[in-house]
Amino acid sequence: MCGPKIRICSGCSKEITFPVEYCAKAIANHYKRCAHLEPEVLWTPCLTCSQKEEAERQKRLNASEAELKEYEEKDKEEDEKVEEGLRLMEEGGKRRADKWLEDQAQVGDEEGGEEKSG
Repeated sequence: MCGPKIRICSGCSKEITFPVEYCAKAIANHYKRCAHLEPEVLWTPCLTCSQKEEAERQKRLNASEAELKEYEEKDKEEDEKVEEGLRLMEEGGKRRADKWLEDQAQVGDEEGGEEKSG
């Protein structure tokens, strides 16, 4: 089968399902994308979330100056949260990598010690 195996909503994180008669090519056309270039998991909004996003977009288009400032502050806070999350993920990855390297060094020392005694 061409295309991603799982589609997950980028808004509510629910798995998106299509009718059985939809082939991968039809699904790819639905998303206006080439299925062959997509990853195993495709994050895309489901119908409910895309409707919410559209309503939010329309609300922002019709917003007053005060509301626009409010939206900008809200967006800035969300961006800061995302950056903090990415930073924490990166730090966690470095710690796991350091731990793995340390474990590998210990395994290498143990194997080296056994060869000398044998």
